[in-house]
Amino acid sequence: MNTKETMKVSNCGIKKLFGRFSSLAALITALTFGNPALAVPITFDFDFFDSSGTLIGDGFYTFDDIAPGTKASFASLTNFSWGFSVPGLGLSLDSSAGDVPSTDSLTNEGILLTGAVGSRTLSFFDDVAVKILHQDISRAFPIGIEFDDGDPTAVTYVESVSAANIPRFSVGTFIAREVAAVPEPATVTLMGLALAGMGYTRRKAAD
Repeated sequence: MNTKETMKVSNCGIKKLFGRFSSLAALITALTFGNPALAVPITFDFDFFDSSGTLIGDGFYTFDDIAPGTKASFASLTNFSWGFSVPGLGLSLDSSAGDVPSTDSLTNEGILLTGAVGSRTLSFFDDVAVKILHQDISRAFPIGIEFDDGDPTAVTYVESVSAANIPRFSVGTFIAREVAAVPEPATVTLMGLALAGMGYTRRKAAD
């Protein structure tokens, strides 16, 4: 085998290796960033205020993260759990107790995330009506906490229902802020491998 043939075989080997690294980088990138099974759970902390701006309660939402600026129906959220507590008004709601985030439609109602990842805020939407009631199903309808499609910070606290079926309620505001997520070790490893693979392929392409 002469020098030219040796170089040809060597270049062929490098191209094969380059192709394998490209494929590996693409695969790891797809697994890390494109596979719903590896979606990172995200949490939003809620603060509830009365009409005077006094903090009166709190809560949380946890679900597999969705793309920034995305509207997502309650029905589409995965690994979804939530809980609200406003002790002074006797309101305590929790998805683990069977309480529901929508009394109209899990498909037409849901959440909207706005802002930069890491500091997003959460609000609610209703494609058909206006109100999104999170109901305490152990008590009379419509006891619970009601959000407003038309006002991203408005909330109504429905505390009780009279014998004449008249709800007693008060109004206030809320804010739901994103809690910074800590990636799982396996996800961090995959991301590192993906970035290393992409860096290698770019260097080779430049050569």
